[in-house]
Amino acid sequence: MKKTALILIFAFIGMISCKKDDDQNNGNNPEPPSETTKYSIGDYYKVGGVEGIVFEISENGKHGKIISMDEITAEWALTSSWTVLTNANDEHDGLINTNIIHKDFDVTEYPAFKWCIDKNSNNTIKWYFPAKNELLAIYSVYEILQDALNKHGGNLLNNSIYWSSTEHPEHSFTSWFVNFSTGEAAFNTVKFDNRWFVRAIRTF
Repeated sequence: MKKTALILIFAFIGMISCKKDDDQNNGNNPEPPSETTKYSIGDYYKVGGVEGIVFEISENGKHGKIISMDEITAEWALTSSWTVLTNANDEHDGLINTNIIHKDFDVTEYPAFKWCIDKNSNNTIKWYFPAKNELLAIYSVYEILQDALNKHGGNLLNNSIYWSSTEHPEHSFTSWFVNFSTGEAAFNTVKFDNRWFVRAIRTF
C-alpha cells in the first residue's frame, strides 16, 4: 500500500514538472525580446512601443543602437545661449552630451536636444542626440538604412547636413556636424540660426 502511494506521489510530481516544461516551451514565460532576439544592421526594431532601425550591433546582435523613424530641422542652440559653453563635447557617446544639457541647462534653449529628449518619458533619457562618431556610424550604413526606412514607412535620411550633439571643445559656440552628401565631419558655429537635420538614437 505504501509502495503504491509513493508511486502515485512521484507520478503527480512528474506531471507538474512536465506541465512547467510545456508552459515554457509554449511561450507562456517568454524571455524579453531584447535579450533573445538577434538583430542585424538595417533590421526594423519594434519592442515595447520603441520603434526604429538598427544601425549598430553588439553581442552578436542581441544589443545595439537604433535611429528614430523621424527627424526634424532645428537649431543647436537659440540666440540667447550663444555665449554659453556647455562642455557637451563627447565625440563617441551622445547620451553623455544629452544628459549634460538635460541636467544642467534649460532644454528649451537647445531645440535639437529638446526634440530628442521629448521622445522619452518619466524623465529618463533613453532617446538621445547622437555624438559626432555615432553620426559617422549612421552614415557608414546610409544605403541600408534608407532601404529599411522606406520599407517600414519612416522618414528617409536627407542627403544634407546633420547636427551632432558634440560641441567643439576648442572653438567657442561651435558644434560638429556630418555632411551626409560627402560623409565629411566638420564643425560650424551654432550662430546665425543654423537649422540643420536632427535624428534621435537609442540603445537596445
